[in-house]
Amino acid sequence: MSDDYFAYKKSGEKIEDAVKLIKKYLQVTNESLPQVLLQQAKSVTKLYSQVSVEEDEENPIKELLENQRMTKEGFEDDGKINAKRLLAHINICPELNISQSNIEILQTVIKTNGEKNFDNFIEIVKALRDKYISKVERIDFNNKVKIDELILNLSNVFYNQRISANDDLESKKSLIVGEFLEKFQNEVLGLVEKYSLTTAATCQSALKFDGDRTYDLVIVDEAARATPLDLLIPMSLGKKIILVGDHKQLPHMLEPEVVKIIESNPKYSSLPDIGVSLFERLFDMFKKGPRAKSVLLDTQYRMHPLICKFVSDAFYDGLLQPGITEADRVSKKEIFNGQALCYINITKNNGLELGGESKSRTCEVTQICKDLKYIFEVSPKSIVGIITFYSKQAKAITNAVNDILNEEQKKNVKIGTVDEFQGKEFDIVLLSAVRANNQTENIQRRVGFLTKTNRVCVAFSRAKYQLVVYADNDTVQVVEGFKKLYEICAIKREGYYCEF
Repeated sequence: MSDDYFAYKKSGEKIEDAVKLIKKYLQVTNESLPQVLLQQAKSVTKLYSQVSVEEDEENPIKELLENQRMTKEGFEDDGKINAKRLLAHINICPELNISQSNIEILQTVIKTNGEKNFDNFIEIVKALRDKYISKVERIDFNNKVKIDELILNLSNVFYNQRISANDDLESKKSLIVGEFLEKFQNEVLGLVEKYSLTTAATCQSALKFDGDRTYDLVIVDEAARATPLDLLIPMSLGKKIILVGDHKQLPHMLEPEVVKIIESNPKYSSLPDIGVSLFERLFDMFKKGPRAKSVLLDTQYRMHPLICKFVSDAFYDGLLQPGITEADRVSKKEIFNGQALCYINITKNNGLELGGESKSRTCEVTQICKDLKYIFEVSPKSIVGIITFYSKQAKAITNAVNDILNEEQKKNVKIGTVDEFQGKEFDIVLLSAVRANNQTENIQRRVGFLTKTNRVCVAFSRAKYQLVVYADNDTVQVVEGFKKLYEICAIKREGYYCEF
């Protein structure tokens, strides 16, 4: 109950939380509460819910007394009927202890329709109202002080009853400590919710938070993907800030046209690279000095150790370490000889890339479908991710896969562009590079998106057991990641290599 009260205070003292708490106290302390406190508590819950409290149903004398007409004019209307009902209730409830003389006065008023003994009738009704209808203070829902005082009074009654159930001090201490330990062991999540104010939101929606509230701690996940202005919104709300992200993977989203304008304007030449996220700048800034505040989580538990080493050397300066062994990631020998790293070199002789802004390559689609079908024949429960750098290729692969797989197999396949795969993992990843052309001078025209190291890093780091790349090596060798993988598989023969 104390935890609930603390949570109510921390949540902003909302009236709905107060009513829930009051009802909870009424469930355990109802019978032994002082009458005035009980009436106050029930009046709050009644006013909030707009329904009659249980006490009203159990005590009809209250309603009968409230219905009595206290003026001659009112009595002439329906006063006689209401007085008859009151008298009937008194006659069947001897525990009310109404004197015979008062009963006779009521009978006279009813018989004479208020002509006789009316003043005495008024005095009797007033006396009964004072006895059976308590003068309850109406509590304003906006008056948090009064609501808080009511809850504390209920809490004190409950606490005194609970603690007085044990005579000696040691028993009382054992009771309190025992209950706390039980909660701590079994309700960790509940304790966190009660003892802390935790709010979740996107960076921009954090603007809607209470402007006067400062959080002890603000944690921003995927912080490397937020633009500086978006990231500053939650950062401005906390005493302590923890940014979590990976600047080696997908960067923040920028409007391409805006980037072109800024990069081509000499006025902005002194600005740092706008493609570098605020997260990356802060990470680099705070990793220097004797009290570094940048931390690299360098142990990963997803990738086969060989995939991990390749990704680490290609993108993380060799700092990434596997938290699992090769024995944890054994693949079937029938699938690419059980190798973790695989390079399928589909040369330009099989066909060039097609398309304008978005591109596709038919021969890669065909080979991927052939290999995918075989994977499910050998390992039906495999979870496969098919990644490409172009939406046109993703659509072509989707259409082809729909024609060769049954519904159950389709559930185990995810197809899409790199941007859809950050944070995801698959048993086997089939990566379609698409680019195959005769461009030699302009690297951007030659490989396009593949120059974006962050995107290549995401694509190469999704696989748990096997990473399989489909590419025209002659075209993509200018990209460091593809070059390293080719060397591992084709030259060092430390992976699976096949060429068409």
